[in-house]
Amino acid sequence: MEVILLEKHPRLGNLGDVANVKNGYARNYLIPNKKAIRATKENKEIFEARKADLLKETDFKIAAAKEQKLKFDNQTITVIMQASDDGKLYGSVNSNTIVTAVESELGLKISKPQITLDEQIKFVGSYIVKIALYADVSTKIRFIVARSPEEAEVIISGKKESKEPSISEVEYQQEEDNASLSEEISE
Repeated sequence: MEVILLEKHPRLGNLGDVANVKNGYARNYLIPNKKAIRATKENKEIFEARKADLLKETDFKIAAAKEQKLKFDNQTITVIMQASDDGKLYGSVNSNTIVTAVESELGLKISKPQITLDEQIKFVGSYIVKIALYADVSTKIRFIVARSPEEAEVIISGKKESKEPSISEVEYQQEEDNASLSEEISE
């Protein structure tokens, strides 16, 4: 289905662009959320008549997102969760957990689709969470997961990171294991 975008979309294009999307995506997300309209001859004429208003509205939304970004910059949010002795969480941190933490600690409203996690949060530690405030406006916050407030302070101070081994540590351990196995075989 062809649609006319009523706002900038990171994957589809800019305001006023005609995009070809799947029918379900258009009917269930873009059109009901007023992010696009069907690309018919009548709608193209209506869009051209409203284009100036839509551009002003977009500029207003971008300005509001940039103002909200200032509130998020350099923020650290701490969540206390249950975890095993080795730091593995009982469960994991998901978008709902982050939304609730942001609203309770910072008093700012965000939604689940705005959150981007580069990796699953399954261990105690410090993580960077990306939040998309508008099409081209995004921010990052530091997200601390700890078993207690005292442990959170230690993580924040930088004296202790996640118990999860880094990729280089795992590769180093594998190299050591391979070297010792090679020695055993050669003997």
